[in-house]
Amino acid sequence: MNTPIETKTCPRCAETIKAAAKVCPFCQTRFSFFGMWGYDLAVAATALAYGAVILFLVEWLLPKLTDSDEGRSFAGHRDELPVQRLALDGPDQRSSFWVSGFITNVGRYPWRVLEVELRFLNPDGTLLEVRHEPIDRFVVQPGSEHAFRTTVGRLLSPIPHADLKGRVQKAVDGNLAPKPD
Repeated sequence: MNTPIETKTCPRCAETIKAAAKVCPFCQTRFSFFGMWGYDLAVAATALAYGAVILFLVEWLLPKLTDSDEGRSFAGHRDELPVQRLALDGPDQRSSFWVSGFITNVGRYPWRVLEVELRFLNPDGTLLEVRHEPIDRFVVQPGSEHAFRTTVGRLLSPIPHADLKGRVQKAVDGNLAPKPD
């Protein structure tokens, strides 16, 4: 007596095979949970590994591609160098005033400071004068502060009594060798 053979369709190659088969004789697919998904999981794991390598390379190379021989651009890092504890002193024998203060580096890169912007404000906050003063060049390392002093020359009479605000106007990558003037 011929008993009908129970069959099933292979999910991978769509061939008809015996229902009791553990491996498809046509495409070699295994019919266990991990066997059926093993190939798909291997492809997904490989794709994730390649993606991780690409992301690592982009992260590693991108700063090198965006930085030039001039070093890292200061434009996006200005807020990382706050100017604090400003004091106006003087006048000296030549009627020149000077400003001293501290620049703190709260960022993660060293910066060579070249120039500060000084704003003289009335007590009500209106602007009296803005000066861009070069300072002796120095590097402020991440997490540290550096004192500075610069001569601002003669000032109009209300300015010595004004509020003083400052910010770093120009800085370059502190990892680069200093350029001669």
